[in-house]
Amino acid sequence: MFRTLNLLSRTIFVISRFDEEADIEDEEDYNKRFKIKKENIQNRLNDLISLSEEEKESLTIVAVAANPFDLGVEHWLKHQEEFQKLSHIKALQDTTQKKIKENGGKLTIIEEAKKSVIQDVVYRQMPPAKQALQDINREMEYLNKTLEKRRKDIQDLNKEISQARIHLGDFIIRYFSDLIRQISGTKPRNLQ
Repeated sequence: MFRTLNLLSRTIFVISRFDEEADIEDEEDYNKRFKIKKENIQNRLNDLISLSEEEKESLTIVAVAANPFDLGVEHWLKHQEEFQKLSHIKALQDTTQKKIKENGGKLTIIEEAKKSVIQDVVYRQMPPAKQALQDINREMEYLNKTLEKRRKDIQDLNKEISQARIHLGDFIIRYFSDLIRQISGTKPRNLQ
């Protein structure tokens, strides 16, 4: 979908709860573990969609701890400076702003997102729609053949009915002609 919908250049991959992965108070540990996670994401994406080296290097990946050490929103509202340092939310905000500028601003991103949604719908719905159309066409072909066969059967039946009428008419004429001849040759006293 990243390729089909052209999402790669507009996507920020966010590693959340990074305080569970690294010692976020130790910048060296944070950077070391972030590098490992980033490489894992790059490799998984490469396995899925075969990234070029340029695409691999241009992936935007950030690691954050939205609630470091699970101390809660109230605690961090009182200690915002420490929160900014530990959470790395500022890195996500900066990366987001940079990504918006790189992609032509908010309106452009919104328009591209609309296109992506439409492409996604078309991409996912087109195969079943094509299959349904093929099924309908097959069924219509079958029904047309059946209709044509029924029409031919009706024509054949109409011919048989016409022939039967002619034969019946001929039979009735012969029968009554014979009957009339027989009666004509009979005297009235023989009829009693």
